Amino acid sequence: MKRIFFILYLLVILILIVPGQKKGNTLSELESSPRVMAILPTSANPFWNGVWAGIRQNIPYASFVLTEYDYEISDADTLLQLLDLAENVSPEGLILAPKAALSSSFYQKLQALRDQGVKIVVLDTDIEEDYYDAFLGIDNTAAGKTLGQYLVSNLKPGENVLEIYSKSLLNETTQDRLDAFHDVMAQAGLLSWIRTLETVTEYPQGLQDILGALENTKNLRYLVTVGPTYTLYAANALTLADLSPEVTVLGFGETQKAQGYVEQGEIEVLFMQANTQLGQRSVQIMEQLLTDGETQKRYGIDVNLITKQNIS
Repeated sequence: MKRIFFILYLLVILILIVPGQKKGNTLSELESSPRVMAILPTSANPFWNGVWAGIRQNIPYASFVLTEYDYEISDADTLLQLLDLAENVSPEGLILAPKAALSSSFYQKLQALRDQGVKIVVLDTDIEEDYYDAFLGIDNTAAGKTLGQYLVSNLKPGENVLEIYSKSLLNETTQDRLDAFHDVMAQAGLLSWIRTLETVTEYPQGLQDILGALENTKNLRYLVTVGPTYTLYAANALTLADLSPEVTVLGFGETQKAQGYVEQGEIEVLFMQANTQLGQRSVQIMEQLLTDGETQKRYGIDVNLITKQNIS
């Protein structure tokens, strides 16, 4: 993460040209431009590296001056410190990807920014609607349909699918994916090919439940998950049972660990939102907010299919 500078020093930095900003602007033009802060997970994570790349691609066409701040995904304290910094600086806009644990303090700080009139665009993590102006994330219905279409195209007669989930993890996001997936399978007449394992979120019980299902499900070809926790559990189970490539995972996730399982072969397809598009669209939506004062509340981002053949 970048070190947090004294506020006086930051105020000077915010009006200077930053990497990716439009060239040729005079100091006077920059001083009068809206200021936007971007707070996202570090680009050391491949997924977020793509998001940052998308932001930087579109910044040369934006009317605002952007400053970038990053944090480790698990570092909630640093995320809160950066929100404190934003409150002190009071920029016109904030592009935020809140991946660390979200506490009452987090929402209090966002409310303080909202009270200052800061326009907030949230990426990826769907927080409470009252705390942002626009949200950008994967189109879950389209993603679920894509999962179903992949299975319809690749399943062979006699092969079975084991879908894995926990009711405690079924939120609006994952339920939309699951419903759309079931709709596609039903339309293709393949819903009866699906076996269901409803398990728990706790480790190692969730993993053990999957290992037991692997032993008891005949003619199994795919493990299907609609959330990141069980994508990792399923891939881990296949590693322990030494069943890939005969059985592989189709699942959602964005972590380096999940991408590692793609490279190893346990995950056949990792369904991941289009990260570069996520970054590009965040700049466009912020531009619209600063220009028009409002925009629609939610935007869907396309899903990418990450495989061993196309993973970078």
